[in-house]
Amino acid sequence: MRTGANADVLWDGETTTMRGELIRDPAAVADLYHRAAESYGAKKAQHMTGLKFRDNRVPTLEEFVEAAQREGMRAVRLTPAQ
Repeated sequence: MRTGANADVLWDGETTTMRGELIRDPAAVADLYHRAAESYGAKKAQHMTGLKFRDNRVPTLEEFVEAAQREGMRAVRLTPAQ
């Protein structure tokens, strides 16, 4: 795993320096996408993630794992920079 890099993140009108770390593990990435999709609901999750869900439903965790492996999906973990 790489050590990451600092980035200035704009949120709600305020800029904060954060540390970004690439998450490559398909299971961890799938869990993040699945939890976000469950939280947002199918319609909003598709818009927020740029993904298209089959049958207009939130995919199962197993379906997200398979997609993360097949498509090489990644995520970025942001933490306060030190």
